[in-house]
Amino acid sequence: MKNNIQSPMLFFPDPLWVPTMISGAVFLYFDGPMLIPIPSSSSIGMLGVGPSKLAELVEKRNPQWGKSFLAMYSLYEAGTQAFSATMKLLEPLHDPCLKWIQLVYPHTTEWMRESEDLVRSTGLSPQDLGRIMHPLTAADSLAKHVLFEMYLSKVHPGEDTFALGQDYVKRSMSGDPIPTESDADQTLLYEYCDSFFSSDPIETLLFRAYGLRLLLLQNIQHAGGLFLSCPQVIELLSRLPVEQEDASAVSVNHDVVAWEVFRQLISPVIDPLDEKRVELIVRYRSDRSEEIGRLKRKCLSLVNSIHSHTPPSELEPIISQFIEREVRSELSDLLELDSKAFRDFTVSLFSDAKTWAALAALVGSILTSHDIITAGSAVAALSNLGAKAVKSAAYRRETLKTSSYTLIYNLQKQVPDTDDEGRADQPAQRDE
Repeated sequence: MKNNIQSPMLFFPDPLWVPTMISGAVFLYFDGPMLIPIPSSSSIGMLGVGPSKLAELVEKRNPQWGKSFLAMYSLYEAGTQAFSATMKLLEPLHDPCLKWIQLVYPHTTEWMRESEDLVRSTGLSPQDLGRIMHPLTAADSLAKHVLFEMYLSKVHPGEDTFALGQDYVKRSMSGDPIPTESDADQTLLYEYCDSFFSSDPIETLLFRAYGLRLLLLQNIQHAGGLFLSCPQVIELLSRLPVEQEDASAVSVNHDVVAWEVFRQLISPVIDPLDEKRVELIVRYRSDRSEEIGRLKRKCLSLVNSIHSHTPPSELEPIISQFIEREVRSELSDLLELDSKAFRDFTVSLFSDAKTWAALAALVGSILTSHDIITAGSAVAALSNLGAKAVKSAAYRRETLKTSSYTLIYNLQKQVPDTDDEGRADQPAQRDE
């Protein structure tokens, strides 16, 4: 399988709510842009509807289901503010490093039912789903269903709400007038909320809404692969009733492993992302493209030299000796550290036995990960065969066979360990 680092990579399934969900290494390792979805609920404002009015009405009337609605609304507002701040921080990296995209897919009642069936086919417990699901993403999808799709369906009964919503968005973006809401519209939506939020606990509604992100895989192209916003999503994808026709013939792409080695080496300098580190990444891409390329090739060369069944105890000296012997100069050239800073950096990087043990374990776990293969197969099956085929297999208690496979990258736990605030010691940069 060829290297895909020059193709666009889709950040999935969450919007980039906070900078810590991604590593600055992403914008150095991948040549093609990272496609990062904006919140689905961003289209709510394009309706000319003020969702705060409905929230005020719910607070005033204080129905039994009010706490569930307000919990969703609070998360929706928090997500909107968090994403806006992240978008502002990463603006210097926009094009060619990243592109913000709107993933367009229905949030209708029918799709909510489809989503529930698909999530149920994984057999995961509510506790497991709660651990995997990002609450801001779930609330974002739920708010889009209630405040966008259902608003349109109540105000324009009998019409195709998906097509109608697209028309509203186009009008908003072109500056054309949008019909204003009325008190009667708010009453209709309130009545829907009365039925909807009374039907199930808020946790169930959030799970159902989060599952919409899986359904959209059947509607999008992701030739460059997926970059998971949360490594736990592999567990969710791998539990879908899909497997490779010939699992022994498929192995983890070495580039997926080389990416992790690359990140672990330079993350102490460029993570967590802030304004200074974003500026540093922009400068690295502009002035150090050759050095970045050499370091990527070294990381891939290291992984290519490792047999997938090599025990972790043997991996440790192979990795440490290779990096100390082959990678020191590339790191020095790329990171532009002065002699003292680079000496301190390499001492901290190369002298800690725990670091090498952790990195060896990480490389070994990725190379032998059956879940990554299964998850990649599930993504390909959803894209090529559709959710109905996957759910039908689950209903028959069968496993869907597929020969397709989608590359999956993610962020494993950082090594060496960071401090309580998630930061590693940062070496000083050379003065310009």
